Amino acid sequence: MGPIEESIVITAAEVQQWFGLAAPPSITIGIYAMLLTTAKQLADQFCNNEFLDEDDEVSIPEAVKVGVLQLLSGLVSSWKKSAGVTTNSGIVTKEKAGDVEVQYQATSGTVAAELLTAGSFAYDALAPYRMMPL
Repeated sequence: MGPIEESIVITAAEVQQWFGLAAPPSITIGIYAMLLTTAKQLADQFCNNEFLDEDDEVSIPEAVKVGVLQLLSGLVSSWKKSAGVTTNSGIVTKEKAGDVEVQYQATSGTVAAELLTAGSFAYDALAPYRMMPL
């Protein structure tokens, strides 16, 4: 687990505002929780930064939070498009946790393009904080 996944707190109310939802989604279980964790992990992998200040304390700029929310936007958009797919094209995966099984389908074309577009905004927000590997 990286510093972004460990330290950045995104509340249900923030997700509700970000997406303009009528009610806050559950961010502790279900699809939004899985996608939020994924967005944080992607941000950690991209930044490759421990975000340590001069006192060796983790200090993550707010702009990184915006990057995580942008990544979340792309992931949610992809999920929503995939959930509406009625053909058998694309990749179908299943994940099971306890009694809950989630099946989703990733397709090519517009879903991938929208995810890339949302991802590029996210990576633009995260790029100043990226530490290149040695």
